[in-house]
Amino acid sequence: HERPGRDPIATGTVPPGATVDISVELKAPATPGTYKGYFKLRSPEGLVFGLGASAQNPFWVEIVVPAVSKPDLIVTAMTFSDDPVRQGDPFTVTVKVKNQGSANAGAFSVQWWSSWAMVSCNWTVSSLAAGAETTLTCDFTYVAWANYTVKAVADTGHLVDESNEGNN
Repeated sequence: HERPGRDPIATGTVPPGATVDISVELKAPATPGTYKGYFKLRSPEGLVFGLGASAQNPFWVEIVVPAVSKPDLIVTAMTFSDDPVRQGDPFTVTVKVKNQGSANAGAFSVQWWSSWAMVSCNWTVSSLAAGAETTLTCDFTYVAWANYTVKAVADTGHLVDESNEGNN
């Protein structure tokens, strides 16, 4: 769409075939991708012109916004040494966390809840390279018996700027 500017970009007369340097301030979009902007100029008399033999082709600019490399932490597995787990018997909880992103992750925490209301295992991971996976373990014993819903979450403090914050 046309958004004509009203500020002069050159002073005096630019004869046919001559060149003049102009600048236009552009802001790159926030989303990765390739973007093109098309422009034409307007003479003081109001004649709109561009490039080519008939001066009808627009000037254009191409802006390439690269994807930013970020880590992406996910829990890939949560297992128990005993199956089934029994009241009063200790068992080992194993949680595997993978960085499926394209950049290394700095320090983050991982937590395992033995019920929706209780964090029972808490680990600190100093770093995790892109594509790497770490295995974390802790021992736990259920002293009371009920039906429990358990969960494991990576980057519980949201310290790592991830490409997908919703899949931890």
